[in-house]
Amino acid sequence: MILKKSRSLFIIIVLIPQFLLSLDDGICFSSDKDVFFVQNDNNISIVTIKNQIIDDFYVPENIFGKEYSLDKDFKLFKWKNNTTRIVNKSSGMVYESINDTLKRIDNSFDHKMSFGSHVFKKNDTIFKFGGYGFWSTRNFFNYFNEKTKEWEFYPTKGTLLAPGLYDHKGILIDEDYFVTNGKIINLFDGFSFEENKEIWKFNFLTKKWTNLGISNLPFFVNYIKHGEKIIVNTLNDKTQLVDFKTNSFEPLERKNLSISIFNKSAFVLNDTLYSFKNGRTINYPVSGLILPKIQNDQQYIYTTPNELYIGLYNAGIFALFIIVCGIFFMRYKQNQMPQTSKLGLRYKGVDYLLKDNENAIMNLILSNQEVFSQKVYDVVENPHLSYPQNNKIKLDTINSLNNKLFKILDIDRFIESKKSKEDQRVLVYFSNHKSIFSKKTYDGE
Repeated sequence: MILKKSRSLFIIIVLIPQFLLSLDDGICFSSDKDVFFVQNDNNISIVTIKNQIIDDFYVPENIFGKEYSLDKDFKLFKWKNNTTRIVNKSSGMVYESINDTLKRIDNSFDHKMSFGSHVFKKNDTIFKFGGYGFWSTRNFFNYFNEKTKEWEFYPTKGTLLAPGLYDHKGILIDEDYFVTNGKIINLFDGFSFEENKEIWKFNFLTKKWTNLGISNLPFFVNYIKHGEKIIVNTLNDKTQLVDFKTNSFEPLERKNLSISIFNKSAFVLNDTLYSFKNGRTINYPVSGLILPKIQNDQQYIYTTPNELYIGLYNAGIFALFIIVCGIFFMRYKQNQMPQTSKLGLRYKGVDYLLKDNENAIMNLILSNQEVFSQKVYDVVENPHLSYPQNNKIKLDTINSLNNKLFKILDIDRFIESKKSKEDQRVLVYFSNHKSIFSKKTYDGE
């Protein structure tokens, strides 16, 4: 019994260093959920977060063809029974590790019609969306049929379809597949393109597309899934936490810049970032790498109809509030201005009595640009008095009115006189201070 235990311990002590050393020269170029794919010469190993190799298979020479690169043109998945499934992004070739050797299993061909497509796994099915090839783009899903070993069209419902895209970002969250960024080809020349600015969502239960509208997200290059959220790295090297379920994103503060969060083979599992370095898996708590910023800068990813309605409603209420405030302010300003009244003059809530002739002359001056002397004379004329007497009354009334307005409004010579341009023998009266009076109280020009 002791001999058997000693032998087992000897095997473990001997083999563990060998399997660790066997990965020292390996290149980790991909990961899937909780494992790393590490290539060492013509072998690929599946390594767990506990540094355990759960599968190791041989890759035959030139199995992918000379024009394809494994790390750029293929997507690797951890498959059933710890095997590996490798899918070509630009065509239909599918490979699987069988009996420790990688073999092609599909019945399709190298059509080169889906460059830049997004290949992903949902449950036990491999899907592909979008892609570019031969001056056109795809706007539909294909899925790999396990029975026929061929790619088939995935049927959708409704009349709304996402545009043809390539080099886009596809994010699968539960039953929803979100599409953002990417390029839309010019249908007229097949070469030029424009950046996609919209966000689209496909629901695998209803099988329908929804256009969520213009994206408010900054354009991002890399991202890593963090539970039901994603952490993105924008073009200006800012880090954002994006939550499609709550339609929000917020800035994150990087705490440790020496550790790359967006390594293409890294992944987050249970709030821990796992990466592969120097032949071993390493891990860091996500909270030790990034933290939400103190200020609340949360924004909408896109504007939903409900949020748009609420926004318009709030904007309408705000605009109405501004209008009402404006009306009250204008009324207040007008009430603070001098106003004519039946009693004479009202200023800042105080009434000042004016004689009938003074009130009549003031309204006459305010209502006209210039007033002929005769018209002012007619206002004060008493038929029982002579012309010189009436003229004196006119001049005394104007002087009295000017004195009162000087005391009330601090205006020197409210009413002035000059010779008419048409007839130098005629005198006209005018005022340069009409603008301080509220026009609603007299008939302005």
